Formats: sequence, C-alpha cells, structure tokens
Amino acid sequence: MGFVKQGTDPASPEAEASTSHPVPPEASSAPHRSWPRRMLPASLMLVVTAIGVVIPLRGNWSFYNWDDTAGAAIGVWHRVAEQYLAGTIPMLQLDMWRGGNFTAEAATGMWNPVMVALMIAIHPVDDLSLGITIAKGALLLLVALGVYLLAREYGAGPWASAAVGVAMPLSGYTLFMDGTSWVNGLAITAFTPWLWWAARRHLEGRGQLWVSLVAGGLLVSTGNPYGLLVFGLVIGALGVESLVKRRPRRLVTLGGQTIVALAIAAFIYLPFLLTAPVGHRTARASVHNNEFFSPGLSDLMGMSTPGFEPYIAMFGGKTMSFPGLYIAWFLLPVLPWIRWRRLGSTWREWSGVAVLGAVSLLIVLGPSQVWMFRWPARLLPFLAMALLVIFALAMTNGFHRDAVRRRSVVTACLILFGGWLAYSDRPHQSTWAVASVVGVAALTVAFLLVRTRALRFGVVAVGAIGVLLVQTYWMPVNRSVAYYNFPTSAAGLQENFGSRYEGLTVQVATEKIPWQERTEDGAWQDLLFGNMYAVAGVESTTAYSGIGFRTHDQTLCLAYNGWMCAAAWETLWEVPEGETAPYADLLRVETVVVQKGHVASVDVPPGWELAEETDVVWVLRRADPPPFQDGRVSSVTDEVDVVEDVMDGPRAERLVVSTSDAAEHTVTFSRLAWPGYTITVDGSELEPRSGPAGLLQVDLPANLDRAEVSVSFEPPGWRIGMAALGVAGIGAASMLVADAWLRRRGRTTGAADAS
Repeated sequence: MGFVKQGTDPASPEAEASTSHPVPPEASSAPHRSWPRRMLPASLMLVVTAIGVVIPLRGNWSFYNWDDTAGAAIGVWHRVAEQYLAGTIPMLQLDMWRGGNFTAEAATGMWNPVMVALMIAIHPVDDLSLGITIAKGALLLLVALGVYLLAREYGAGPWASAAVGVAMPLSGYTLFMDGTSWVNGLAITAFTPWLWWAARRHLEGRGQLWVSLVAGGLLVSTGNPYGLLVFGLVIGALGVESLVKRRPRRLVTLGGQTIVALAIAAFIYLPFLLTAPVGHRTARASVHNNEFFSPGLSDLMGMSTPGFEPYIAMFGGKTMSFPGLYIAWFLLPVLPWIRWRRLGSTWREWSGVAVLGAVSLLIVLGPSQVWMFRWPARLLPFLAMALLVIFALAMTNGFHRDAVRRRSVVTACLILFGGWLAYSDRPHQSTWAVASVVGVAALTVAFLLVRTRALRFGVVAVGAIGVLLVQTYWMPVNRSVAYYNFPTSAAGLQENFGSRYEGLTVQVATEKIPWQERTEDGAWQDLLFGNMYAVAGVESTTAYSGIGFRTHDQTLCLAYNGWMCAAAWETLWEVPEGETAPYADLLRVETVVVQKGHVASVDVPPGWELAEETDVVWVLRRADPPPFQDGRVSSVTDEVDVVEDVMDGPRAERLVVSTSDAAEHTVTFSRLAWPGYTITVDGSELEPRSGPAGLLQVDLPANLDRAEVSVSFEPPGWRIGMAALGVAGIGAASMLVADAWLRRRGRTTGAADAS
C-alpha cells in the first residue's frame, strides 16, 4: 500500500486535529457556518441509513418479519395498539390465554411511550409486514442518530460521528438478528446511545437532567431485562469515568438516576417476577455454559469481514447463517494507521467508553446463561457501539502517513486473517471469503487515500451500502431462526378465520411444516401459530409466550409458540381426576382444529360435529354452545346453582350463586389461574386456586342464597409497583429541583466573581 505520502500535509485534516484533547461538540462547528451546513453530516448519515434499511427488502419483502417478530411481536403490537386506541390498558387478554398476561410478559413494551407510539402509528397499516418494517426502520434511524450524538459528545468530529452512525445500525447483529427477529432487542440498542449521550452531557454541564431521566426511563421500560442490564453498564461506565476524571460528586447524580430507574423497573418487572412461579422461566434461572449463541474470541477477529458467518450454535441445531459478528469493514484494517499516542493522551475523556466495551466483551465471551440473562451474543451491539465511538475519536485525530510499508503489511495481514476465518468456518463458501478480502482491501485503500473528512465519510457510506448489497445477496435472510411467512393482511386474516373458528379454538398442530407449504394458499389457509390468532380475532390457546403457564402447557402439550403435540387430541376428551367433565368442557372449547398427518385420524366425540375438512385440517365444532354465554364459568359441582354470570371486561366477572349444605362447592372458570386474582363472596375473600390445566377454581361455602361472587384480576405487585412509580416521580422531581438550584447558584456565583 505505497499510495500514501509520508509526513503530514499542513492543510490536511490531520493537521487540523493536532490538539491533544478532543474538541467539545459545541466548539467543533465554526460560528459562521449556517445551520443547514452544520446539519449536513447527520442528515446524510440518516439518508444513507434509510437506504441501508430498504436494501434488504429488494429481494425479500419480509426481511424484518421473521421469527419472534412474526410469531410474537406483531400480534402483541396489534393488540396493544388496539386496546390503547379503545381507551383501555391491555393488562390481561383472556382470549390469548397463555400469551395474554401482558403485564407479566413485561417485554410487550406496553409501558414504553416511544414503542407504544410506534404501535399506534402502524396500527392502521393493513400490511402487517410493512407496518413492522416501518417501525423497525424508525428504530434503526434512532440507533444511527443516537450513536452520532454519542460520538459527538465524546469529542468526535461531525463527519467521523456520521461515519460510525451509519455503521452501527447496518452492522451484522443489529440488522440481521435484532432487526429481523427481536424488536425489543433493537429497541434497547436504539435507546442506549441516547441515555449515554444525555447522561454524560448533563454530567459535563452541557445538557438538561430531564433529558437524561427520560432516556433512562425509555431504556428500562422496554420490558426486556437486557435493557436494565445495559442501563447499569452505561451508568457504571460513566461512574468510572467520573472517578478517573476526579469528579466524584457526579456519582450522586448517577446514583439518583439509578434509583429512579430501579423504581421504574420495579413497576415494570414485579408482575413478571411474581408470576414466574407458575411459568417455565424459573427452571432456567441458573448459571451454565453450553456455548449456545456464544461467540469466541477468535470470532471477533471477523468483525471487519462482511462474508464471515461464524460457526456459532443457534436454534434448532443450526449455526449462525448471517454475518452476526460483522461490525464495520474499516475497524480492523485501519488499526495500524491510528494515531494511538494522540488517542491515548485523552484516555480519561473516553475511559467510560472503554469500560463499557470491556465489560460487554467479557459478557459476550462469558457463560451461555447467568440467571435470566442468556445467550451472550445479545451484548454484541454494545461492544460494537463502544468500539465505534473510540474509532470516531481516532478518525477525528487523523491517521499516520509514515512507515507506509510496515503499516500496509499489518493492514493486509488483518484483512487476510478475516478472510481466512470466513473460509475456515465455511470452506464451501470460499468465494465469499475471497470477495470479502478484495472488497475490504479496496475500500481501505480508498479510505486512506482521501484527504478530507467529508470524503472519508463518503467512502464509509458507499462501503456500507455496497457491503450490505453483497451481504443481502449472499445471505438474503436469517435462516438461523424460525421462518413463518404468515399472511400479512390483517383484514384478510380476520375475514378468513374470524367467522370460521368460533369461540375458544384449540389447535392440535405442529409448526414443523415444509417451507413450501408455509404460504397463504397452503398451510396458513387453515392454521396459524404464535400470536397471529389474536390479529385474526380468534380466541385460542395457540399463542406465543415468553413465560408460559407450566400446568396448562404440560397438560395440553403446548410449546412456546403455541404448537401442540399429537397427544393433546386425546387429552381434550379425558376427564381429570376429581372432575365430572372432560378438559374440552372445562376449557369451554367450541372449535377444535386438528392438523392432518400430525394426528392420524379423529373420532368425532358425542356433542360435536365435523364442521369442515380441508387438505390440511379437520375442524370440529360443538353442536350446542356451552352454558353461561355472558361469562366464563365452565363447570360447577351439582350443589351450585349459578343464577347469573356476567363479564365486566377481561379482568372482572360477577356471579350470583346459591349453594346447598353439601361439603364440596367448586366453580371452574375458563381462565388461567394467574397470580393476581381476587375472589369474594358477598365481600368476604375466598382463596382462588389452580385446577385442571391451570384453570381458575374456587370452593364456595355452603348455604349461600343468591350470593354475589366477584372475580377480579390485578397484576401481582401492582400496588407496590405503583408506589415505586410514585417514588420514581418524586425522585426525578427532587433531582430536577436540586439541579435547577445548583445551576442557578452556579450562575449567581459566577456573576459575583465577575463583578
């Protein structure tokens, strides 16, 4: 690479960055420059990012609608928006059964104002895939702008900040994993740089405390525990930075913000923690390592190789089929040219970035699971964020132009090593490895040849778009996760299923359907999985749940995304011990959909009829509707006379009953016995319990004469959570008052000193 002249051109960007300390963001733009010109780097960055967001759609319209997005998020987002628009808070959705306890699920995002705004904004869009793509595009733009502001806050120049702002949302993990599958993970990546920027800006005396508090609340309220973890990483990193810079008083502000965030977290996560004993998450709360979704140190050496698909274990016995470790093509090749001494002389300023990056690296290389935190690759975006911010500082300082031959050799070795890793993990994809080496080498040459910051950004932007074009040609989808290809028209789903599957529908089916049959005209003409029945307006036990309901799931042999084993067909017609009715009656099932091939044959039970038969399913329907059509009572013992049963929304029900003096008086409800139910009879509280298949039951006292039984649901820990939310509000208000007083005092003292 003998293309660079030795020495430094006095007119070059490197000469402009000769100061040993980063320039504050406010000082980096000359006063005479117009506002549009100052905004040019960030504006171009957003344009390039938007182009990058659209590129994967050119050959795959459902790029952003895979795995949990299709199976879980779309149904939840549709329902949350629907409920908020109707003026209700979607705490408990009875028709979604195991997937309908939204407060316990936590990760619905229903308490996050930005996510709720996106849910409501895309709700009118009939094309579900288009709607979620718009929402994810907005989050990816938030990632870009947040990283830009964060790099500027640490002293990077506008063009360097714009360069890393483009790289972050288009990096392999952010785009191909969180972007396609895990919208909550993408939301965390979007809110993290904003918190980091706002908190540091306030600590440095340049920003408002309320912005930092709002950003922290947004990060914590995603409902994903990793949001709480990353909040701790950011605040801890800023705490270390404050100590390194000998400003320990800043720890008081960081401590106050932590208390506010923890109080918000108590409101968000208490229902989840208190509901966990009936779900399946408790069994997973352990520390172990099986290398699942766990990168190795050598894998990180492929962070600048676009065609590197690391051989990392993933779901269904698959390995990573996308460039999950790729961050940016320029990170490793440019290392030999960085002015390390100049960058190191300001280490105190960016020490927090280094701390967050180092801790993220340790977690990425750590055990597969620690308590509820599993799959360490989820921390890759935050390692990438730290590396990119440091690189932006290095890019602002300029690059060496001496020892060209030696630096060129090291650069070439780094590029070749990345190509070797790509070839080693996937020898049959040698063409990709070679193309990666050639492409990165060419881009690196162009990057080092240009002499202005704006042109360097141009090289980064062209490189990012070019790399993504090639990546999405090689790897058009993330085949390491579940592929559903559900119908995308909400109106079409409602038209097809809403009138066909009446009442509670139990679907005995498996998701193990060949890809070619997963089409609107194929299997999805008669079957749905995940939370798609919620979009179709069908009450069904088929639902996606991150927590599940253990007794219910075990009885009906339900998997996380709602598919049932074949044995569930027989279970439906079994009478549980101590009961007089089969599970189908206790659940108040009105429609049963049975997948052909999954179940060999069906014998229509008494009281049922074969309502429909297709190439895919048998559809059975109850001949007569179940009793108590206005409520959810499904079974009572002989000694109970239910005079009235009326629903008052999904969380409340009222019965009028009479009982004899017999010993047993049991009422079974077609509701799961989630923690949080309160049942009273004429004002006296009774003890609810979990019955067959996890159904809510209560034992009534004898000799009741038209007594009123009230059933109500309140998320467990709700009142404590509301109190915690109050503490958060009081704490935030107190911090804002104290901050305003300190600022005014500082201005007064400054004026007195000046006089």
